[in-house]
Amino acid sequence: MNEGIIRNLLSNSGINVINIDSDFIYIEDPGCIQAAFSTIFDYAWLVVVLLTGILIFGWGITKIFGIKNDLFSNAKNLILIFGCLSATKPAINVLYGSDIINKTCDEIPVSLIETQKLLAQRNATFSESDLLQTQEALMRQENINNTSTEQTTISSTTSSTTSSSTAYQNNGETIYTLANGEKIRRKGGSVAWRNNNPGNIRNTAFSREHLGAICSPNDTWATFASEEDGLNAVVALLKSKNYYNLSIAEAINRWAPSSDGNNPKKYATIVSNTTGLPVDTRISQMDDNDLYNVAKAIQKVEGWKPGTEERI
Repeated sequence: MNEGIIRNLLSNSGINVINIDSDFIYIEDPGCIQAAFSTIFDYAWLVVVLLTGILIFGWGITKIFGIKNDLFSNAKNLILIFGCLSATKPAINVLYGSDIINKTCDEIPVSLIETQKLLAQRNATFSESDLLQTQEALMRQENINNTSTEQTTISSTTSSTTSSSTAYQNNGETIYTLANGEKIRRKGGSVAWRNNNPGNIRNTAFSREHLGAICSPNDTWATFASEEDGLNAVVALLKSKNYYNLSIAEAINRWAPSSDGNNPKKYATIVSNTTGLPVDTRISQMDDNDLYNVAKAIQKVEGWKPGTEERI
C-alpha cells in the first residue's frame, strides 16, 4: 500500500502523520496537550485584541459625544487583562515543570510492516463482509423467484438487447420494454435500483446520447438497461470534461452539492475510505480499475436497495 493511501487513512482517523520512511510511520502523540494549549492561547489573544478594539472604539464614542469617561480606570483594566493572560503561560509552565507551551509534541514510531498487516486484515474482513452480503442478497432473490413465477431479472434478460430496450418512470415505478416486446415492472427499493442508475444520474440529453440512458425524455432520472450499464455510465461521466480534471473532493462537490441537501465532505470521505484513494486524487490520475471502484463507492453512498420485479 503506497504512502499516500496510508497518510489518508490515518488522517481520516484523526492521526497526524509527521513522516514515513522505509521502516516506520512517525505519528504525533495522540495524547499530546501542547497543541491544545497553543490553540487556547491563540483564541485567548484574539479575544483580548477584540476587547481592546471595543474599548478603544468606546473611548472614541465618549469623546465625540462628550460623555464623561474615566480613561485612567479603563487603562488599568486593560493592563490587568493583558497582565493576567501573560502570566498564565509561565504559571502553567511552573505547574508542569517545563516549557510545556513551546514544547513540541512527541513523535511515536509505528512499524510500517505491522501497519500494512493490519490494513490487509481490515481489507480481508471487508471482503468477507461483502461476500456475506452478496450471498444474503442472492438468497433473498431466490426466495422471491420461488414465490412468484411472474418475476424475473432485468439485467440478465437484457444482456444482449441493451441497445434496443426502452423504459419510462411512472408513480414510483419503472417500466422496461425489452427488445423481444416483454415488459418488466420494477417497484419498491431505491430510485437508484429501480432505474439501474447507481450514481442517480439525472435524465438529460447528454445522459441519453452519450451515457446510454434508455428512459423517456420526460423522466427525472436516467434509466439504464442493467446495473453494469449504470456503473459504466458513472465512469463515463467521470471521464467527461466536467469531472476529468477535478479531485475526488471537487468531483463529489459537483456530483452531490450541498444545495441539494447533500454533505459533500462526508460523501467524499466515504468514497476515499472505500477506494483507498486520497480525496485530493484527480480523476485524470486514475486508471479504469480505480474509476470503477469510485463508481461502486458512489453506488454505495447513493443507496442501492433492491425492490421487486415482475413481468407484466
